[in-house]
Amino acid sequence: MASETEVLRNIIYDPVRGEYIDVETGEVVSEGEIREGKDWRAFDAEDVMTRAHTGPGYTMKVHDGGITTFVDGRSRISKMQKILRRPSDLAGKREIEAKKRLNEIAGIISLPEILVEDAGYIIKKLAVRGVIKRKNLDYIVAAVIYRVAYLRNIDLDKEVLMKTMSLDRRKFFETLKKLEWSEVFNDIREKVSRGERNISICGSNSIDRILSTMKLSDPVRETSIRILRSLYILDPSICSGKNPKGIVGAAIYIASIINNERISQQEIASKLNISEVTIRNRYKHILDKIDLVVFI
Repeated sequence: MASETEVLRNIIYDPVRGEYIDVETGEVVSEGEIREGKDWRAFDAEDVMTRAHTGPGYTMKVHDGGITTFVDGRSRISKMQKILRRPSDLAGKREIEAKKRLNEIAGIISLPEILVEDAGYIIKKLAVRGVIKRKNLDYIVAAVIYRVAYLRNIDLDKEVLMKTMSLDRRKFFETLKKLEWSEVFNDIREKVSRGERNISICGSNSIDRILSTMKLSDPVRETSIRILRSLYILDPSICSGKNPKGIVGAAIYIASIINNERISQQEIASKLNISEVTIRNRYKHILDKIDLVVFI
């Protein structure tokens, strides 16, 4: 009789249909779960504009979470909306200034989305505490970016960061130390320890750290992580004696094909500084290990 672990490994969750499926028999084990996918389909840009009836997801990159509805024109509603959207307290104003600077730097040095979201969360906490002042705003933003990158195991050169923001080295590290003492990063540290958004395979190598070297769309990135998670569950020793970049590169290649955003093996190999042969071998290995079910 199969053990409980073996049974669980054979069951996958389809977030679009809200079903748990046995990959060996094709049997739907459970249905009627909460569907995480859209309830409409789009085949071109026009379909998206006409069929979408929800806005973007909640984000910490802007002070209002990105859920404010804008009304165009010079109507009374539009004018009133601008007044209501403008924060009346100093903390809100400082948060807007800090997040504006955060997004500006993220664009200049190409920071990963996950880092910007977490940094935005920390900035909001600091603004509420009244820590952010106009004179230390750049140092606060830089320190938050650098510390979150460290906690997430994302490669970030502090020299490049300080040069981009024209910061004094001594003052930067003083600000970083003060923020550490305030324990403002505890939430992010706890998320990382629980494995949220950042799963560790191949010892201490982080998927986010490797993925951050590639400019991937959100669907390709998410599919890559799902493939790697499934792979690691089935075989925790998948990277034993192997370069983790090969496994991640192969997962990216498969994910790009699934999402119709094909990235060549040559391009992936070049960006990850590995050979195409390595990606090809890991690609075949992944397909031998897991069954990929794509619903169209």
